[in-house]
Amino acid sequence: MRKIHKQTLSHGLNRILMSRHDKVVHVEAQFDTVTMWYEHSTEDPIQEDRKYLVVGTGESIPDFGLTYLGMAQIDEGFLIQHVYKVG
Repeated sequence: MRKIHKQTLSHGLNRILMSRHDKVVHVEAQFDTVTMWYEHSTEDPIQEDRKYLVVGTGESIPDFGLTYLGMAQIDEGFLIQHVYKVG
């Protein structure tokens, strides 16, 4: 069985313990906080440490090893935060 879970993210590198088959489905701001929703496998006992990077528009990012997941508009759109999966 699967459930939808959510996780708030902060600027910079975020480490989250998730099941190996969990899948990110959406990234958006909720109450001016970067939030990531994901499908969680309730039957998968194997957990892994996943890394997510949150950066603002115009900030430097590594040239490799990132997968873009989405963005969130904070402070009525004055601050845009981009979310990447690391690795």
